[in-house]
Amino acid sequence: MTLSNAIDLTDLIPEEVDAVSGVPQVRYTKFPREVLDAPFLGDAIRAYRSEKGSPRSVWIDLHAHEAAVREVAMLQPTGFIFHMSRCGSTLLSQMLGVLPQNLIVAESDAISYYLYYCLEGKVAFSAHDFRLLLNSFGQTFTGQESSFFVKFTSWNLVFLEEILTTYPEVPWIFMTRDPLEVLVSNF
Repeated sequence: MTLSNAIDLTDLIPEEVDAVSGVPQVRYTKFPREVLDAPFLGDAIRAYRSEKGSPRSVWIDLHAHEAAVREVAMLQPTGFIFHMSRCGSTLLSQMLGVLPQNLIVAESDAISYYLYYCLEGKVAFSAHDFRLLLNSFGQTFTGQESSFFVKFTSWNLVFLEEILTTYPEVPWIFMTRDPLEVLVSNF
């Protein structure tokens, strides 16, 4: 992992997080804006890499490069979507994404990696670090974006209290469905 000093994160998307000595390191990668239109960001990134190879990326220390992260974070989150599996949350996020002013980040691996490392005790959950990471998705890639929605992975609900404490101003919903229907959907 190579860390760079002078960084411009414009149009780079947080792809992955690693924990180095308790400090989150984030890989920002140059993907086309269209990966954010996919139902699941992680799947779109993997598909892009398998078809096009490895785009330009840079690993950064969130603490050491806070100014670079803040510089690209143009939009604050407009709303959060929490959900159980197979409940229609993907349909909701795709419907929101139809409007060009809405930027949707759906089930980001970078967010899940960060929360997973917190769960494992490799990094301590930090509202400051989480805000830096999440807000860095809020870029105006086309100039039309004015709203920024985040659909979390279902297991991220474990950190609901921490996320809502970090963003008390952001409205959120929890989508659910009859558990029997979820079971049938999974089969």
